[in-house]
Amino acid sequence: MGIELSAAPKLDSVASGKNGVTVRFRHDGRLVTRRAAHLFNALGRDPKHGVPDLAAAGVKTRPNGQVIINRWQQTSAPHIYAAGDCSGPVEIVHVAIEQGILAARHAAKVKRLKPIDWSLLLNVVFTDPQLATIGALASDLDKRGREISFRFLPLQ
Repeated sequence: MGIELSAAPKLDSVASGKNGVTVRFRHDGRLVTRRAAHLFNALGRDPKHGVPDLAAAGVKTRPNGQVIINRWQQTSAPHIYAAGDCSGPVEIVHVAIEQGILAARHAAKVKRLKPIDWSLLLNVVFTDPQLATIGALASDLDKRGREISFRFLPLQ
């Protein structure tokens, strides 16, 4: 027994039954079928900004392609803003909306703006049972010498 990892497969079908899960996908040009008791599917995103040459516009990016922004969502070219998956730090639609609102207000020179407070970022893992965290990571708090508090809520 073990785990098989397939990077960048093209999914054909997934079927579940009393004996587990059957997955058919294309990998390296061939059709592959796998059967297992359980299926774990992990998705990843590449920052796709649709701009062919950001460097020519004076916009700096990280090695992974994410656009580098300041606390107001401005890029290294101050008249260009970025928000959401293309700039990070997380790929959550609600965060992207807040980033976009902040960028628009900053560009419109709205007074008394506050940057996004990342200290209370909510993280959710949609498993059974679900897992959620809010606030800083325990490892970050430990590095800062801060007290760590955990609360486990009962399953309903």
